[in-house]
Amino acid sequence: NFIMSSDIAIVFGAGARVGNAVARKLLSNNYKVVTVSRKDFKIDEFPGTHFHFQGDLKNLDLVPAVFAKTRELFGEPRVIVYNAAANTKLTKTVDEFLSVTGEEFNTDQNINVSSVFLSVQESIKSFDKITSTDKPKAFIFTGNMQNL
Repeated sequence: NFIMSSDIAIVFGAGARVGNAVARKLLSNNYKVVTVSRKDFKIDEFPGTHFHFQGDLKNLDLVPAVFAKTRELFGEPRVIVYNAAANTKLTKTVDEFLSVTGEEFNTDQNINVSSVFLSVQESIKSFDKITSTDKPKAFIFTGNMQNL
């Protein structure tokens, strides 16, 4: 059973490096954290304060579902970190560029633009409901492209 708290965060793109470190730092600072990634993600040392939502941000239904689950478990998130990124093909030549399919382009577009947009919309809804002013609200976009 989770406790409602004003220190709630969502980390989209909670992979093995940056997203993992950000989630652990938030947890160590007494945040309740929902992580989102394509692969399973487990943080055992903070029981009852972490929930992992497995899914791919190319699916535009994922963002509203993550916010709904966060609200159900913990309440309104105060900090949202968008650390996800995609680049299906790094193109160095004209032929490589011409080989990118519309589906590949749309996948990248959904992860890099559309899901970010939906995350900002949902964040604003949450921020409007948080009345305490003792701590700032934040949407952090890392533009993470380090694994590409």
